[in-house]
Amino acid sequence: MLVRFAALALLALPLTAQAQTSPLIADDPVGGVLDAGDSIFGDGSYFDLYTYYGTPGETVVITLRSSDFDAYLIGGPTLEEALAVMHEDDDSGGGTDAELVVEIGASGEYVVLANTYEEGGTGAYVIVASSPVE
Repeated sequence: MLVRFAALALLALPLTAQAQTSPLIADDPVGGVLDAGDSIFGDGSYFDLYTYYGTPGETVVITLRSSDFDAYLIGGPTLEEALAVMHEDDDSGGGTDAELVVEIGASGEYVVLANTYEEGGTGAYVIVASSPVE
């Protein structure tokens, strides 16, 4: 899967000017919809952009769930690193849900793309960031 997005990240760069980021706050689920009005990767998959604001060194679990499409998460400490596919996940959230477990860097921010695994996939989803259970 890394190969899938490594090449596509370069294709997505011109689209980032159109992409608007939404805040992702700990333990506050956000509902969204991927549709034809969203930013598009070169493979035809839609994505919404989120930024988690946390504490440097904090471990956070980001989960993307959808019953409408195969969820795919892409992330990194900056938009550029996210688009370069620093972190990615397809199914770690169970079934076709995606989940990333990451440590927040010095900036306190982490950029996440809520994406579909399939070209043209659309539908409703919920994304949430939470602290892992110890």
